[in-house]
Amino acid sequence: MIVGLDITTSAKRRPGTGSVVAPGPAPEPVPTGLEPLPGILDAPNVVILGASIMENTFEDGAGGIAPTVAAYFRAVGFTGTLRSYAASGHVIASTRSVFAAAKADLAATEGANVYAVHTGGNNVSGGRPYESATKPSTVQFRTDYRALMDDITATDRVIPMPLTFRHYGKADPGYPNAARLDVAHNDPVSAQWGSKPYNDNIILPAIADYAPDWFDAGSGGTAYVDPYSVGARWFASTGGDGIHGYGVSMPYHVLSRIAARARGLAPSSRAGKALIYNMIAGAGEITLDRINRLRCAGVSHLPGAFFHDGGAFDPFVSVHIEDASIATTAPRGDYADDEIADPRFHLMATTFSSSRLPTDKPVRMTVGGLFPGDTVTMTFVGVGSSSSGKADITVDAGDGATQALVLATSGLAASNQVVSAPRTVPASGEIAVTLKGRAGEGSAFFHGFGLDFA
Repeated sequence: MIVGLDITTSAKRRPGTGSVVAPGPAPEPVPTGLEPLPGILDAPNVVILGASIMENTFEDGAGGIAPTVAAYFRAVGFTGTLRSYAASGHVIASTRSVFAAAKADLAATEGANVYAVHTGGNNVSGGRPYESATKPSTVQFRTDYRALMDDITATDRVIPMPLTFRHYGKADPGYPNAARLDVAHNDPVSAQWGSKPYNDNIILPAIADYAPDWFDAGSGGTAYVDPYSVGARWFASTGGDGIHGYGVSMPYHVLSRIAARARGLAPSSRAGKALIYNMIAGAGEITLDRINRLRCAGVSHLPGAFFHDGGAFDPFVSVHIEDASIATTAPRGDYADDEIADPRFHLMATTFSSSRLPTDKPVRMTVGGLFPGDTVTMTFVGVGSSSSGKADITVDAGDGATQALVLATSGLAASNQVVSAPRTVPASGEIAVTLKGRAGEGSAFFHGFGLDFA
């Protein structure tokens, strides 16, 4: 839960509806790059429509919105109610029926409600491959999808979203196998057997027609809220079936990008700003604050953060973590501020838990969504006890000049903080980091890291 934010939930709902989240303060504004969209962040109801991916990631499994999602919704600036009418197994026609129920339930605020729609994945599963615009299943997909858009826009606002990248065949022996219509990671040919042609030929044109404010024509014709990009880039985020398993990364992505577009934000330089993270073990989630607290286990993809100075929201940055077999360690009771030189990390060391890094394999971390051409310096901190060990850290900006650092978490201030050389953010917008405890030299305690941009 996010400190200082009032979050309440309610179990009063029909199947698929979400919980009520009490109003809270909006984050401080940041410079805009697009025309802001009124009536989004303060919409009385933000309603999620879709099937199992949306149901499993937005909801708590017991009739409400998941608490972590409710907290994130409020933290990024929404003031109304987040609801989910998503339901497993639904096709587009089912979503039309559910919208009718939602419309009736929310009649008191009709005209001001916002519907975020991610539907059609089950239609893809039943009708793929796309093959042609005249294939009967494709015609039905288009007809039903545009009818749904007609239904919603007759009274309310819609945010249609492209379908997620669906890695068909991931669970099958011998994956990928093109002859079985598997959809392989980073393979544009086999992508045609998944959701991509439905996005390109049906959903993206519908976004341009029915919700042009949410269509980014300047980037080659994509959506400002693009779930497809999460699974397409972060293959490990999908579960064993290649379709589900996103956890909080999906609602965090959706909510952060809706909030960004509503404010008129576009990716831009972060020069002069800083991001600070505390990283501990636990189910993948993030608590947004001037120190952004990452809980990571196994694979965690965590979009969005608050800048340290001023607390403005950054919706574009993400931290992707794999092999996070770390253990959480309580704060040191005898910690003294002079053990870490940078005062921005003192609160983290005195109050927050730290991680004990594994020695058998590295934790792999990628900071993404950075602005190409920015210069970034990374700081890593950790404070342990007298028996502390060492951690080996590598920083790779993709320029062939990987830097190796050693974090020795002892009582000496100089060894508890290491700083990378300034690196230029590459065209990919990503910087990769690995962290690993050094075997045989005690426990390597890791509190967190920071990024300073110039």
